[in-house]
Amino acid sequence: MPVEELLGGVLRFAGRVLFEFFVEVVLEVVCHKIGRSSLRTISLRKYPPKKMTRRQEHLCTVVGLAILVLVFGLTGYVLVSAYAA
Repeated sequence: MPVEELLGGVLRFAGRVLFEFFVEVVLEVVCHKIGRSSLRTISLRKYPPKKMTRRQEHLCTVVGLAILVLVFGLTGYVLVSAYAA
C-alpha cells in the first residue's frame, strides 16, 4: 500500500471526525440554545420545561436552525441588494 493512499485515508478520516464535531457543536449547542431561548421567550417561559423529552430537544434544535437560516438569509439578501443598487 503506497504512502499516498495511507495518508489519503488518514486525512479523510480526520476530515470526517472534524466534520462530525462541527455538526455536533453547531446543531446541539448553538442551534439548541437559540431555539430554546426563542421558544421560552415566545411562550413566556412556559415551554419547553426544564426536563425535556427527546422530541422537545429536537424541536428546540430545529427552531434554532430555522432562526439561523432566516437571519443569515436576510443578512445576505440585504447585503446583496445594497451592493446591487
